[in-house]
Amino acid sequence: MISGSGLSAGRRAHGGRPSRGAGPRYSRGINPGCGESGAIAPLELAIVAVPVLAVLMIIVLAGRVVVADGTLDGVAHYGAREAARARSAGDASSAAASAVDADMAAAGLECDSSDVAVDTANFRAGGTVVVLVTCEVRLSDLAPLPLPGTRTIQSRAVAAIDVYRGIR
Repeated sequence: MISGSGLSAGRRAHGGRPSRGAGPRYSRGINPGCGESGAIAPLELAIVAVPVLAVLMIIVLAGRVVVADGTLDGVAHYGAREAARARSAGDASSAAASAVDADMAAAGLECDSSDVAVDTANFRAGGTVVVLVTCEVRLSDLAPLPLPGTRTIQSRAVAAIDVYRGIR
């Protein structure tokens, strides 16, 4: 350094920035007890990873049930609309069953077992038709979680029959 130049000790002549070696060393977010590299110990990682993975699997489980429930709602509504378009109560039951089967296949909803119940008690011009779809969704294939085999989901839909429709 040049004496009398007005530069304080430990400063560079250009820009006034501190030099690398001068001044106190500051910690850059390194946790005490983790060593100088700041790495997490494998045991700590294992302790944190197990609950995190369990929470993620529960989210996947909830997602599967919610998606199946939403899809089943749409399937039931489609079946009810098709049943309401039929000309007779017998045709309404078969139209709803075939519409539900086709829509479940198109939506990719896989049920271990499914059932379609059609209520045609009010099947007349201006009346209604009710479709109840039941599906058992498999949960046991979510590998890391020991869950029971299936969960039963039901969806009910009502469709109005056109007032000016001819009924046989």
